[in-house]
Amino acid sequence: MRSRLAIGAVLVAVIAVIVWFLRRDTRGATPATDARTAELTAAAKRAQLPAPARHRGPIRLAMPPPAVAPGSVPEACAHGTGGSDDWWACLPRDPTWDAERASYLLDRISTHIGLVLEPGRLECRTRCCRLHLTQEENRIHGAELGSSVGVVVGPTDGYLRTMVDPTVPDSDLIVTACWKPGPLDDYPDRAVEREIVLEEAADDLAACGTLPEAPALATLTVELTNDGGIDTISHGTSMPRAVMQCISAAIEKVGVFEPAPTPMSRMIPMRVRLQR
Repeated sequence: MRSRLAIGAVLVAVIAVIVWFLRRDTRGATPATDARTAELTAAAKRAQLPAPARHRGPIRLAMPPPAVAPGSVPEACAHGTGGSDDWWACLPRDPTWDAERASYLLDRISTHIGLVLEPGRLECRTRCCRLHLTQEENRIHGAELGSSVGVVVGPTDGYLRTMVDPTVPDSDLIVTACWKPGPLDDYPDRAVEREIVLEEAADDLAACGTLPEAPALATLTVELTNDGGIDTISHGTSMPRAVMQCISAAIEKVGVFEPAPTPMSRMIPMRVRLQR
């Protein structure tokens, strides 16, 4: 009888210990499990959000291709970009292409960057163009000029800034851009795409402008994935995090871009006006 009672007592003790351990593990695991479940649920919801629809056709560049085959250009200046006057003089002239490319770039710079230049400040030769800029113009517009919304468009073969007089600290600049043969159809017009996106996001961006300490004008760079989706948005203007997040969300909501073959054509600088 005593043996049976002892065995029963041991069993009760074992069961009590097991129950205690189970309760302790459950109490310890519940918060982590709940947090993990919430995290997975939020991620699933984000994954289910529809991507911006491509509700328009591709917007391609309309610029003329390089004028002559590479073999028609002296080897000394047939590839890449140079900054000296001797290198520039090496390039042959092609009156038709030179005039067409210069007209195209002057119009592009004026329309999409807001910099109006006299025709004499931009010269083109066969596969390259060079532009005369002041230091102030370069400070305000240089980043956009040297990007996919400026003159670094299509199958480029170099982009270079040199000082007119290196001995003068605030000397004017010569910007030289060159191109190589290649299909223009592979390159969307990022300047036009940018304007469409900013127009479609205008109401949401205006709402961002009502947040505390929001700047009147914000600069940022949108970096795209290979398939044209938005990868990252880098902000160049100092502002509260809430304003940055608001701007990024507004751009991502409507950001639709075509794929492009080069890293430069997947970088889009933007100037965002938050206050009308």
